[in-house]
Amino acid sequence: MSNLLWAIWPVLTVLVFFYLVDSYDRETLFQLFKKFVLGMFVVVPVLIIGNFLNSLGKELGGEIYILYVAFVLAAFNEEFFKWLAFTGIKNKKYFNEYLDGIIYAVFVSMGFAIVENIIYVAQYGRETAILRAVTSIPMHMMFGVVMGYYFSLGHFSKKFIPKILSLVVPILLHGIYDYILLSKLDHLMLLFVPYFVFIVYSSKNMIRNYLKISKNEGIISNI
Repeated sequence: MSNLLWAIWPVLTVLVFFYLVDSYDRETLFQLFKKFVLGMFVVVPVLIIGNFLNSLGKELGGEIYILYVAFVLAAFNEEFFKWLAFTGIKNKKYFNEYLDGIIYAVFVSMGFAIVENIIYVAQYGRETAILRAVTSIPMHMMFGVVMGYYFSLGHFSKKFIPKILSLVVPILLHGIYDYILLSKLDHLMLLFVPYFVFIVYSSKNMIRNYLKISKNEGIISNI
């Protein structure tokens, strides 16, 4: 039970934070819960497709295999299914301000992250929970921020390219993150902290930009 609490508290902290951030037109708990649960179910196709992709990459070796694992097996596989779950928002009533994209995408990402975290902590213990609380969970959160930011941009501008970027950019960011951690090139680890800070700074600015829009423009009815 103790390890389970260590696995879930970082995710719950993120969820509470973003629920409070969405202060101008807060989404209903029911809608947020649906996205969170949907994110949890994303683990199923990720594991199934992951096994298939892993079998395809068995013949690869060295840095090519690590690149494959980072960008295809992990980044593309996970972000694609999270993106599918997130973009299933049909009712415009619940997507009426720019910040909504970030909120929903983060809740989907955290649904996925909590299941993944429980699996890892069950296997490797509390030390892994602590490490993931300050690395993997925040990164999943920030990939969600980026995904929601670009999707909202496309949704309200009615442009296709930002919606594509809402998938492509998180895949690239996720792939770079995993490659830095997995690569056998020791000097790449020197990039981890600057890269982490860059993602934090970018995500904070994205949230701040959409909070300003919510404050100044409020609900956008012409969508």
